[in-house]
Amino acid sequence: MHRGYTKAWRKRWDKGYHQDHLLWVLMDYFIDFAAYRDKEIYKKGVGKINLKRGEWIFTYRELADFMAVNPRRIRTCIQRLSKMQFSTHKATHQYTILKVINYDTYQPKELLTDTHTDTDQTQHRHSIDTPPPITPIIVTKKDKKDKNIVFPDWLDTELWKEYKKYRQNGKGKFTPYAQKLAISKLEKLKEDGNDPNEVIRQTIECGWSGLFPLRKNKDCKEETREEWIARQAARLS
Repeated sequence: MHRGYTKAWRKRWDKGYHQDHLLWVLMDYFIDFAAYRDKEIYKKGVGKINLKRGEWIFTYRELADFMAVNPRRIRTCIQRLSKMQFSTHKATHQYTILKVINYDTYQPKELLTDTHTDTDQTQHRHSIDTPPPITPIIVTKKDKKDKNIVFPDWLDTELWKEYKKYRQNGKGKFTPYAQKLAISKLEKLKEDGNDPNEVIRQTIECGWSGLFPLRKNKDCKEETREEWIARQAARLS
């Protein structure tokens, strides 16, 4: 479906705005969603509002949810956009209206003239002016505990889930810190030439509590400290 288009301003790269990813995204957001001509809109809980060309209405909370960031970061970026002379904004106790300065730079009026009818243009632009629905992300208590764990690309996450179940089944809690230690151990085993996913399978198959180098003979008997030292010495000799 034709949704209209705006111009990308190459000067943004020269200014280095791309180094602040949220700032960069917000610039595109306001360029794309700003009213391309004077119009009247209806906002729930507020009523009818008149927008001038290049203006857009929002609340910090709604925009923060849409961008999946803290509202404080949105406020900071809006202030920076103002200092950069990219936009001006006027806040009320219910909403904020931001106006893109030099809006014609990004949305020249000639871009609005094409082979479509006026009705088509209105419908197409309406799809741009209306932000897509925000799908809430449901985060469980369990997810919050694991959110700081970084899973390397060589680790089979489905296999890791099974390993977590195995560790938690009668073997105590597998805390986020314990998981980080286990992943660190797998990384060291990987550096020694062991397939980390096979190491996990070996542990589950043998009913071990720890992670050990792969056994060539598939012997599930756990090594003693002396056996481990002897094998390491043989490997390094």
